Amino acid sequence: MLLLTALPFAAALILLSPLGRPKATRYALAGFSAALFLGYASAIPSLESGPLIETLQWLPSLGMTLTTYVDGLALLFALLVTGVGAVVAFYTANYFDDDADAQRFSVLFAVFMGSMLMVVTSGNLLMTFVGWEGTSIFSFLLIGFDGGQSGRKGDEARAGALRAFIVTGAGGLALIVGVVLLGTAAGSYELADVLAAPGLRSHGLYGAVVGLIALAAFTKSAQFPFHFWLPGAMSAPSPASAYLHAATMVKAGVFLLLRLQPALGDTTLWTTLLTVVGLITFVLGAAIATRQRDMKGLLAYTTVSALGSLVALIGLPESLGIKAALVGVAAHGAYKAALFLMTGVIEHATGSRDLDELGGLRRSMPGALAVVAISSLSMAGLPPLLGFMAKDSLIEASFPEPLASIFPLAAVMAGSILMVVSALTVLRDPFLKEPPAPHSPAGGHDDKHAGDVHHPHTNRLLTLGPAVLAAATVLIPFTLPQTLDPLLSSALGKVTHLHLFPDHPEPLILSLLALGIGIALLPSRAAWSRWFAISWIPSGSRVYSGITRSVDLIGDAAVSLQTGRVRQYLYTIWGALAVLVILMVGSQSGLTILQGVPLKLTRPGTDAVKIALLALSTTATIYSIITRRHLLAALALGVSGYALGGIFLLEPAPDVALVQILVETLGTVLIILMITRLDATNSRMRLDVMRDLWSTSAIGKARDVIIAAIIGGAVALVAVTAVISRPERSELNPPIAEWHLLHTYPEIKITDAVGAIVTDFRGTDTVFEITVLAMAGLGVLTLLTQPGTGTRAKHVRNESRLDTPLTSFALRLVFPFALLVALSQLLYGGSGPGDGFTAGVIAGLSVSLSYIVRGFQRTRAAYPWLKPRRFIVAGLALALGNAVGWMLINGAPFLRVQDFGDAPAGLHFSSTLLFETAIMLAVFGTITLIMDTIAHPVAEEEEG
Repeated sequence: MLLLTALPFAAALILLSPLGRPKATRYALAGFSAALFLGYASAIPSLESGPLIETLQWLPSLGMTLTTYVDGLALLFALLVTGVGAVVAFYTANYFDDDADAQRFSVLFAVFMGSMLMVVTSGNLLMTFVGWEGTSIFSFLLIGFDGGQSGRKGDEARAGALRAFIVTGAGGLALIVGVVLLGTAAGSYELADVLAAPGLRSHGLYGAVVGLIALAAFTKSAQFPFHFWLPGAMSAPSPASAYLHAATMVKAGVFLLLRLQPALGDTTLWTTLLTVVGLITFVLGAAIATRQRDMKGLLAYTTVSALGSLVALIGLPESLGIKAALVGVAAHGAYKAALFLMTGVIEHATGSRDLDELGGLRRSMPGALAVVAISSLSMAGLPPLLGFMAKDSLIEASFPEPLASIFPLAAVMAGSILMVVSALTVLRDPFLKEPPAPHSPAGGHDDKHAGDVHHPHTNRLLTLGPAVLAAATVLIPFTLPQTLDPLLSSALGKVTHLHLFPDHPEPLILSLLALGIGIALLPSRAAWSRWFAISWIPSGSRVYSGITRSVDLIGDAAVSLQTGRVRQYLYTIWGALAVLVILMVGSQSGLTILQGVPLKLTRPGTDAVKIALLALSTTATIYSIITRRHLLAALALGVSGYALGGIFLLEPAPDVALVQILVETLGTVLIILMITRLDATNSRMRLDVMRDLWSTSAIGKARDVIIAAIIGGAVALVAVTAVISRPERSELNPPIAEWHLLHTYPEIKITDAVGAIVTDFRGTDTVFEITVLAMAGLGVLTLLTQPGTGTRAKHVRNESRLDTPLTSFALRLVFPFALLVALSQLLYGGSGPGDGFTAGVIAGLSVSLSYIVRGFQRTRAAYPWLKPRRFIVAGLALALGNAVGWMLINGAPFLRVQDFGDAPAGLHFSSTLLFETAIMLAVFGTITLIMDTIAHPVAEEEEG
């Protein structure tokens, strides 16, 4: 099951490559989704022995494991995600005219599918949250798919995507807090443990947990008052809308409530909150739907209504509505996906989805008529379709026994009647009524060819997928023992048998009554639907707009305080930090703290050298401030850093000293390279700015000195306090350094504790750090090559003035030697100072030297293999593969060391060496990318 969940992400990587551009690959995605559907379907017989649980250790210390928990509930949703996904993928292969658009959509679609599968199959609450956020991110990209276009369509796509992301993102924040509280109350984040935890309902955190998780579900599943974002998402292409509304995203909130109902349900808080919000949403969505004339808008509001009914069913006491909710999930997924896809078919064929502009399509599109008829009648609840079973189950579950309250049944009947009207409107207006005269396409295509009359007849392949869903709507009620019964039995924990018609006549009578009243109200829909235009009640959309405008006003006020002077920003930031530090340590006076500082020199000779180096560092720093020559200032800063490196070396901390010296060297080279790249105009501008700075009045200089003294004193106070306040070392309270020293060789098989910390004990941090470093390199590339900074020259003379026979000879000696040193740092870093980071920096410095001596063109000509971005990609891919690969191969936790044994020349091979290699590649690639960007010659702007 873990493999099935991970496969969509692998498919996305393939689709992202050049292999994903041909149309055949998009058909392969449909076949892949169908294969996933069959893979999950094959697990149905295994559910008789209980949930299928698989576990891989990821970050055990944080309670995060890659666990799948597949029971009937998870399998029902997984089949819905993959089954509808297969249909949508096939539809997509024939929907887009542009191959690039189709490829981009397919990549997002595959990752979206994987994220939803992670939500429904995860057996760890933290991993459920990861998948949850994945659906929010990639739904944002799918809804805003056409956001790059100009005009109204692009504006609507961007606005709809942003609205959906903000609302569901807020719910995601609520979910992570709720999950942490739930894990705290249950004592575990594992789903099996949470479902079996006793006393959750009586726990002190129960109210907060239910409130936060319900809030997350309400935002995700578009419940009142958060329902407004879902209709705005109809700006997405039709296949995205179909998948979003029928099988993913909005169903995630329903799934979360269903999943946690056994642990949190059957309380007054749970029942009241879910039933009230759900029923309001059910009736409100159905009422607004009757006013819609945009076909996708109508379907979107009926989705809101259907989701409300599902939430209300989950909230019913004693789990009375769970069976009806599961049937409703299956029925809604089938008919709603078909209707959204057919909306795209109609729009492709006519250029419009406005119901007032459509009509008479029964003659030109008989196949579409059949599919829409079956699906819309299923939504209306016509027997013997699957939608009838869902509506009948809904009425039966809300039937009062005894007649304690008639409100739920009345709300269900009202919503059902309005749903019938909307469903029949979808069928009648495009197909059965006569077209308006004269008929002119309105140009509402989902693709970029909107308005082009180039689809006189629909592509029959577009109708094939929805036809499969319509057939499922017809066939499933007659194959219940083989389809829904096993899934519901596993989900409910008891043998369950569904029937096409209810055991009691009352629900059937009410269901048929709702159908009849809806049919009777259809002809006068335009007249009575105006009653639902209640403008004086603040809508969710207006509240959202008000909040966003308020945020904009606050932002404008904050921007008005920005002066553009970096000095003032530093004053504010560091000054505030200094005040906080002084307040935090205010309980101890500075004199008391300083009295604890040992002033006696424990090692007179070494300490004297440290004092001298500290004095050198201070002097060099002061000189970098007072000198007016930028090159000398850069060199002075380098000397200051080297002096600190010497202090680290005397501690002794050779690894830290080596990194300090290399980073100072790299920073100095970068600064010098940037200074030399500035043209004469910029140099004059720089000198003018410096003269303005040096003309500061005596009061200004005194102010700067005082502020610097306060900030520096605060930092020194923190450092001294941290050292003095260390707890006394004892056998019961050993220092953390001792723990690292004791566990380095037994667990990591290396002797360098620093290397063990970087690659294992804090290995996850290192993965993120090299990723951030790579992003910083790409950021430099973006900033220095953006429009307006000049164009890169294609043909220039060698721009270096240092390219002499002597320097070239020295470079030919130093360059390979530096690479050998870097290689030795990589291979032997586990037994001495140095590691993959220092190896990458040394190799990067050798390239920097070549840029300085030879210039850009000759360096690139001499080393054609120097492709920085490829090194970055290779490093990140190797780091991720080394971290995850062993989890898949032998079930080892994330980044757990794999020992491969000793090798000649005193080498020892393990997965740590692979990780160090990844670090070296990423660091080397980033450094060379930055150097390449800065050193690249810029063409002079053409005059005139």
